[in-house]
Amino acid sequence: MTMQDDLQHCLCGTLAELVDLVGVTATLAVVQRWGGIRLYVPSSPPSGHPLVETIGQEAADEIATAFPGERLEVPRASALVRELRDREIRAAYPDVSQAQLARHYGLTQRQIRTILSTADAPIGAEVDSRQVSLL
Repeated sequence: MTMQDDLQHCLCGTLAELVDLVGVTATLAVVQRWGGIRLYVPSSPPSGHPLVETIGQEAADEIATAFPGERLEVPRASALVRELRDREIRAAYPDVSQAQLARHYGLTQRQIRTILSTADAPIGAEVDSRQVSLL
């Protein structure tokens, strides 16, 4: 199973299309720069264009071929970003303490413990329907 398959539950619409076109890393770079706003995609992005500067000419050309002249609504991709962050936290622990992880990611130790406690749960696992939502 590829990382893209493993993250399928976090991908939908434009995000899934971008990942299919240019991969997870380039898609995350686009999301970091334009998440939540529109991105104009020229039919042939010149060198120096912000899209080319962000993800490189080859990936920018792939996006331009798929969306020539469109204003692309780039999602914020909160679920994807959170999933990747949580994976980094799980991978770093126990070599890095919970307190250090909390400081590094701007989270509380309680949040770190919650993330670590879900390490054995299948990715995208459903919450027990009998459990009351706190939010």
